[in-house]
Amino acid sequence: MTSSRLPGKVLMDIAGKPMLHHVIERTQRAATVEGVVVALGARVVEKHFTYRREGQSFGDHQLSLEPDELAQMVRLIREVEPLRGVADKPLQPGERPIRDVARRSLAVSRSLSRGERLVAADLTWLRPASGIPPGQEAEVVGRVVARDIGAGELLSWDDLAAEED
Repeated sequence: MTSSRLPGKVLMDIAGKPMLHHVIERTQRAATVEGVVVALGARVVEKHFTYRREGQSFGDHQLSLEPDELAQMVRLIREVEPLRGVADKPLQPGERPIRDVARRSLAVSRSLSRGERLVAADLTWLRPASGIPPGQEAEVVGRVVARDIGAGELLSWDDLAAEED
């Protein structure tokens, strides 16, 4: 359990507790394996179901849920879905003063010479948020740099040569 972009992430303090503690709390609140995986972020749960297991010779029926069990599983999943939070986190008022310092921009991980074509391995994400924002990697990879850029420098759109048609 490690993060290459954020070392120590699982022990990072969130509201006075390590992140791992929050994950464990979420999983304990989920009563089924399906609830656990949904609480941890799963968007799809695949489960076999049958109208009845009794008297069925095909093996899948024995591993499948009957209608009342399937309904219960769906109810449990619906209860834990809010634990995931929201995908689009709006900027909070207290974050405004430090937004640019706390957020990141695309940067280069090695020195590049004018005319070189950017590849994914050339990119990293560094503070402050005064350059191209994360999430724009697909628009940057494959582009040619318009000037010499030192390792660790933030990228701006002006650093990239105009695309040829």
